[in-house]
Amino acid sequence: MKDLGILGSSGFIGNELSNLLHINGISFYGVSRKKFNNNFPNLVINNFEKIPHFKKIVFLAENNIISNAENLGEDYIEESKIKVINAINATEHSFIYASSASIYESKNKKLLKTNDPLNLNSIYARSKKSCEEVVLKNGGTVIRISNVFGVGMSKKNLISELFRKIKLNKFQIKVRNKTSIRDYINVKDLSNLLLKVIENPKHGIYNAGTSKGLSVEEIFNFLKKTLNKKDLKLVENNPLKSHSSIILDIESTQNDYQWKPESNFFDSLKTIITQL
Repeated sequence: MKDLGILGSSGFIGNELSNLLHINGISFYGVSRKKFNNNFPNLVINNFEKIPHFKKIVFLAENNIISNAENLGEDYIEESKIKVINAINATEHSFIYASSASIYESKNKKLLKTNDPLNLNSIYARSKKSCEEVVLKNGGTVIRISNVFGVGMSKKNLISELFRKIKLNKFQIKVRNKTSIRDYINVKDLSNLLLKVIENPKHGIYNAGTSKGLSVEEIFNFLKKTLNKKDLKLVENNPLKSHSSIILDIESTQNDYQWKPESNFFDSLKTIITQL
């Protein structure tokens, strides 16, 4: 039996975590549904029922594009849960599940704890919650992850789209809204946390964020200044009628895993945009 499997190792977070495990001399296998090029041991599987057995599994193999989940409907929830169950059945000791902070209710202005209200109005959120329940029932660890950014991030996320629009336009760019506030964590900080969880997994739910929030407008203003687009305006297509904020309370994560995020958002972003 192999010690550690990273399911979804070809993805953004999985690739960064794989690099960190390699640097730290930790033996693991990357598991993915497609071939990927790196120097690490990896396995390609097309069927989650055929996952080889591991002592520990980190589950990152889930579609994180919310619109895709909504398009698939209720079937998405059942399919996601079956994948998680199959992965748990292939786990001998510890199962670590990457969930999402997007399932929290966004009307609160305070830092969000893991027992705060959830917003389960979307297929994606209900799927995450359903998978969390299966993981917790089987003694696993759930990590609710805030918005992740870094080199190699999706071209469809907010930061990438803002950067692309700012580069291409001279006078104005349009966004859905500019006041929503979210917590952004560097993929390197997240990987450092996942490493600590792998080394000493604990049963329960943990937040992975920074306890700091930024609005769409604040990120736009930074990118506009950095790219020297001083005349560019930000226009809202659908202004919010009420407050929207998801900023995570990470106190229990810091205490239980002796971890804290080290990266400064704006310093990191300066480096990242040179590679976008």
